[in-house]
Amino acid sequence: MKIILRLHGSFLILIGIVLTTLAGIGTYYHSGLFEFLQHNEFAYIGLSQAYLLMTIIGLVLWIGSYSSNPRVWHIVGALAHVPPLAANIMFWHLFVEIEMTTMATGAMVLHGVLILVETTAFIFTGKTKAG
Repeated sequence: MKIILRLHGSFLILIGIVLTTLAGIGTYYHSGLFEFLQHNEFAYIGLSQAYLLMTIIGLVLWIGSYSSNPRVWHIVGALAHVPPLAANIMFWHLFVEIEMTTMATGAMVLHGVLILVETTAFIFTGKTKAG
Protein backbone atom coordinates (compact mmCIF):
# COMPACT_ATOMS: atom_id res chain seq x y z
CA MET A 1 0.00 0.00 0.00
CA LYS A 2 3.04 2.26 0.03
CA ILE A 3 2.46 2.81 -3.68
CA ILE A 4 -0.83 4.56 -2.85
CA LEU A 5 1.04 7.03 -0.65
CA ARG A 6 3.60 7.66 -3.40
CA LEU A 7 0.96 8.12 -6.08
CA HIS A 8 -1.18 10.32 -3.86
CA GLY A 9 1.85 12.33 -2.77
CA SER A 10 3.04 12.78 -6.35
CA PHE A 11 -0.43 13.85 -7.44
CA LEU A 12 -0.69 16.43 -4.63
CA ILE A 13 2.75 17.84 -5.42
CA LEU A 14 1.93 18.18 -9.10
CA ILE A 15 -1.62 19.49 -8.73
CA GLY A 16 -0.59 21.91 -5.97
CA ILE A 17 2.04 23.51 -8.16
CA VAL A 18 -0.22 23.57 -11.23
CA LEU A 19 -3.20 25.08 -9.37
CA THR A 20 -1.03 27.70 -7.66
CA THR A 21 0.31 28.69 -11.07
CA LEU A 22 -3.15 28.77 -12.67
CA ALA A 23 -4.53 30.84 -9.78
CA GLY A 24 -1.66 33.30 -10.24
CA ILE A 25 -2.40 33.56 -13.96
CA GLY A 26 -6.06 34.19 -13.21
CA THR A 27 -5.24 36.83 -10.65
CA TYR A 28 -2.53 38.75 -12.46
CA TYR A 29 -3.33 38.12 -16.14
CA HIS A 30 -7.13 37.87 -15.79
CA SER A 31 -7.43 34.71 -17.85
CA GLY A 32 -7.91 31.00 -17.52
CA LEU A 33 -9.67 28.78 -15.03
CA PHE A 34 -9.22 31.25 -12.16
CA GLU A 35 -10.08 34.39 -14.11
CA PHE A 36 -12.68 35.23 -11.47
CA LEU A 37 -9.84 36.05 -9.04
CA GLN A 38 -9.22 39.35 -10.84
CA HIS A 39 -12.15 40.78 -8.89
CA ASN A 40 -10.86 39.58 -5.53
CA GLU A 41 -7.10 39.32 -5.28
CA PHE A 42 -7.43 38.50 -1.58
CA ALA A 43 -8.96 35.17 -2.59
CA TYR A 44 -5.68 34.35 -4.34
CA ILE A 45 -3.89 34.60 -1.00
CA GLY A 46 -6.08 31.86 0.48
CA LEU A 47 -5.98 29.67 -2.62
CA SER A 48 -2.24 29.88 -3.03
CA GLN A 49 -1.73 29.03 0.64
CA ALA A 50 -4.13 26.09 0.43
CA TYR A 51 -2.59 24.73 -2.75
CA LEU A 52 0.95 25.07 -1.46
CA LEU A 53 -0.02 23.40 1.83
CA MET A 54 -1.42 20.47 -0.16
CA THR A 55 1.91 20.38 -2.02
CA ILE A 56 3.67 20.07 1.34
CA ILE A 57 1.25 17.33 2.39
CA GLY A 58 2.14 15.56 -0.84
CA LEU A 59 5.81 15.69 0.15
CA VAL A 60 4.93 14.39 3.61
CA LEU A 61 2.99 11.46 2.11
CA TRP A 62 5.90 10.65 -0.21
CA ILE A 63 8.35 10.69 2.71
CA GLY A 64 5.88 8.74 4.87
CA SER A 65 5.69 6.02 2.24
CA TYR A 66 9.22 5.02 3.25
CA SER A 67 8.20 4.61 6.89
CA SER A 68 8.22 1.20 8.51
CA ASN A 69 4.59 1.89 9.50
CA PRO A 70 2.90 3.64 6.57
CA ARG A 71 -0.52 3.07 8.11
CA VAL A 72 -0.53 6.37 9.98
CA TRP A 73 0.32 8.23 6.77
CA HIS A 74 -2.85 6.91 5.14
CA ILE A 75 -4.76 8.70 7.90
CA VAL A 76 -2.86 11.89 7.14
CA GLY A 77 -3.64 11.43 3.45
CA ALA A 78 -7.35 10.99 4.13
CA LEU A 79 -7.62 13.83 6.64
CA ALA A 80 -5.86 16.27 4.30
CA HIS A 81 -8.93 16.21 2.06
CA VAL A 82 -11.55 16.76 4.76
CA PRO A 83 -11.15 20.58 5.08
CA PRO A 84 -11.39 21.33 1.34
CA LEU A 85 -14.33 18.94 0.96
CA ALA A 86 -16.11 20.54 3.92
CA ALA A 87 -15.40 24.06 2.60
CA ASN A 88 -16.84 23.17 -0.80
CA ILE A 89 -19.99 21.88 0.85
CA MET A 90 -20.34 24.79 3.29
CA PHE A 91 -19.81 27.43 0.62
CA TRP A 92 -21.70 25.77 -2.20
CA HIS A 93 -23.90 28.85 -2.56
CA LEU A 94 -20.85 30.89 -3.61
CA PHE A 95 -20.01 28.41 -6.38
CA VAL A 96 -23.61 28.75 -7.56
CA GLU A 97 -23.31 32.57 -7.54
CA ILE A 98 -20.21 32.57 -9.75
CA GLU A 99 -21.51 29.71 -11.90
CA MET A 100 -18.68 27.32 -11.04
CA THR A 101 -20.70 24.37 -9.79
CA THR A 102 -19.08 22.00 -12.30
CA MET A 103 -15.59 22.76 -10.97
CA ALA A 104 -16.80 22.57 -7.36
CA THR A 105 -18.54 19.25 -7.99
CA GLY A 106 -15.39 17.87 -9.58
CA ALA A 107 -13.33 19.02 -6.61
CA MET A 108 -15.74 17.41 -4.15
CA VAL A 109 -15.70 14.12 -6.06
CA LEU A 110 -11.89 14.17 -6.21
CA HIS A 111 -11.52 14.89 -2.48
CA GLY A 112 -14.14 12.26 -1.61
CA VAL A 113 -12.45 9.61 -3.75
CA LEU A 114 -9.04 10.33 -2.22
CA ILE A 115 -10.50 10.11 1.29
CA LEU A 116 -12.01 6.76 0.34
CA VAL A 117 -8.78 5.46 -1.24
CA GLU A 118 -6.63 6.42 1.74
CA THR A 119 -9.17 5.09 4.25
CA THR A 120 -9.32 1.80 2.36
CA ALA A 121 -5.51 1.63 2.27
CA PHE A 122 -5.44 2.29 6.02
CA ILE A 123 -7.88 -0.56 6.66
CA PHE A 124 -6.01 -3.05 4.48
CA THR A 125 -2.48 -2.13 5.53
CA GLY A 126 -1.31 -4.55 8.19
CA LYS A 127 -0.26 -3.29 11.57
CA THR A 128 3.45 -3.48 12.24
CA LYS A 129 4.60 -5.12 15.43
CA ALA A 130 6.37 -2.92 17.94
CA GLY A 131 9.89 -4.08 18.56
